[in-house]
Amino acid sequence: MVCIKLNTFCYFICLHVQVFGGDEDQIKAARLMKRSPVVVLSGRGGCGKTHVVSTVLSGELKVKRSQIPVDELTLQDVSQNSEIPQSSSQITSKDPCGDAVLLTAPTGRASSILGKRTGLPAYTLHSVIFSYFRWLKEVKNGENHSAWKFSGVELLVCDESSLISLKAFSTLINILMKKAALQQIILLGDKNQLPSIEPGNFLKDIYCALERYGSSVTLRTNHRAESQLIVDNANRISHQEMPFFPDDAKRGFISLCCQSKEDGNGDNSDDMAITQVVRDLLDNKISTVTLPEPQRSQFIAFRRRDCLNINELCAQHYNKHSIKNIKGKLDFQTGDKVCVRKNIVCFDAYSKEEVKFCNGEIFFIKEVIEEEDNHNKKTTYFALDNGEKIVKVDLKMLKRTKLCHAWARTIHTYQVNIFA
Repeated sequence: MVCIKLNTFCYFICLHVQVFGGDEDQIKAARLMKRSPVVVLSGRGGCGKTHVVSTVLSGELKVKRSQIPVDELTLQDVSQNSEIPQSSSQITSKDPCGDAVLLTAPTGRASSILGKRTGLPAYTLHSVIFSYFRWLKEVKNGENHSAWKFSGVELLVCDESSLISLKAFSTLINILMKKAALQQIILLGDKNQLPSIEPGNFLKDIYCALERYGSSVTLRTNHRAESQLIVDNANRISHQEMPFFPDDAKRGFISLCCQSKEDGNGDNSDDMAITQVVRDLLDNKISTVTLPEPQRSQFIAFRRRDCLNINELCAQHYNKHSIKNIKGKLDFQTGDKVCVRKNIVCFDAYSKEEVKFCNGEIFFIKEVIEEEDNHNKKTTYFALDNGEKIVKVDLKMLKRTKLCHAWARTIHTYQVNIFA
């Protein structure tokens, strides 16, 4: 049990309710961030939890940044900015105000998305905890005499908090209370989402405990109109009710009949039925739905073997090859949809800079490049496109990410990394 007594980090900002488009829940959440040391924002995807946090933080950092004397700015800040930055995206990693905010999430993919939306660096909870114990070890061995990297943290923001375990959060809070200047905690997530596989239901328990004090709020309005039916059906399913399938296929929620067939031994085989449905989808033989290109569609399955079967069908349909070669090893070719399954830092041969790959991140192989140096040593590179930029990475380094085909993924891995 952790007892916390905090002030608030976000108290300078003057709120302009117009930026929230009249959403009363978002306005309430923003005001709550100004006065409460511990805030819990719950809601499904698309309700604006991250928007509220990024809006309040950008205004708060702008005010605090303007109060810093110019002669206290680092040389890097002065050289890169002819004037004081006016938004959070302009705050450098050495900025004392930016360093006061710690954005975290339980997975690398979720932290990456949070960082992109707020314009500030974001980390996984375990990487912050690991950095502390590594720093502590270096200090004890006399190898490090500087302060801990996160010693200036005043505000902790945790996204996807329903996936956080009690043990990990307790460890992080104890560290920040002892070694940082923590003033405020903001938790984001969906209290109705499945909790961590470890004991406890962290977010829901915290939400209910703080609700009596008015420090938790649920954002109810879905601002992604195209996904409203999906949200409604997810709510029905969570209450063990049948989802609603509209007559209009354009509304995006369609039920396809998948009848089990018998294999050669006379046994029922769900695999054969699923395979036939996927083939019909790929060949556009189902009149009620047209499957978009792989960049805009994703197969989700409950079982790994279903994913393997679907990936095999997609590889043959789109790129005319099997997902495995004659040696039984995974075969990656130009045009394949792939996914990294491990957080790792790789070197981008295009930009000559290091790039971070997050577990769950999806790419398309744009090109397979074979290069030979002066010593006749051959190196294979993959040019990977994630929809935002193309990077060129050594295949040997990519193998350390546990690269796999990703036309189909299990629901357990997909829900964390994509809907984060």
